[in-house]
Amino acid sequence: NATEGNSSFSLYVNSPDRKESFSLRVVDAGGKQIEHRPNLRLGQSVSLGAAYRKGLYLVEVQQGRKRKVVRLIKQ
Repeated sequence: NATEGNSSFSLYVNSPDRKESFSLRVVDAGGKQIEHRPNLRLGQSVSLGAAYRKGLYLVEVQQGRKRKVVRLIKQ
């Protein structure tokens, strides 16, 4: 789940596999990597985007072989 606050996003990741950490990677609409955070723990809220410019961003969350991509739009 991603929610927009004042100028940042909070991302909360949950998974049945509670033992394995996950990584988070953010790319802009042009495919340029903006941010990478490895070894994050499940159940923690991750704040990101405060320094991002307006536009479309893709957030890739990966845990082992599982991968999920979420689109964020900063206005």
